Amino acid sequence: MKTVLEEYEVHNPIPLVVGGCVGGLLLLALITASLYKVGFFKRQYKDMMKEANGPVGPESETSDPQAVQ
Repeated sequence: MKTVLEEYEVHNPIPLVVGGCVGGLLLLALITASLYKVGFFKRQYKDMMKEANGPVGPESETSDPQAVQ
C-alpha cells in the first residue's frame, strides 16, 4: 500500500486584486475620455432653453404682475 501526499497551493490574491483595480480604473478613464470626446458632458439644455424662451433664471420667472396675484 502506497501513501500519496497531496500538496495544496496557497494562492496569493493580492496581484489579482491590484490588477483588477488598475484595469477597472483604466477602463473607467477610457469610457470617460470617449464620452468627453463626443461631447456628453457639455451643458446644452440651458442653451436650448435660452434660444427657445429667452432668458432663463429667477429674474424672468415672475415678469408678469398678474401671475403673482
